[in-house]
Amino acid sequence: HLGAAPEQTYAIGDSTNDLPMFRTAAHTVCLGGGMEEVKAVAEYVTAPVMEDGIEKALAHFGLI
Repeated sequence: HLGAAPEQTYAIGDSTNDLPMFRTAAHTVCLGGGMEEVKAVAEYVTAPVMEDGIEKALAHFGLI
């Protein structure tokens, strides 16, 4: 719907409720402190959200 190519999709989460989103995104990030089940399938594990985890993940992928 937004015109993004599948390889341009990113998902950031920390709980098992995020796993369906992880299955559809090309790149997946688990926030630090996230559940082990999510860390196990994430492409990248970043810092906790309160330690700028989202910013660090975006920088890791060269998005900022």
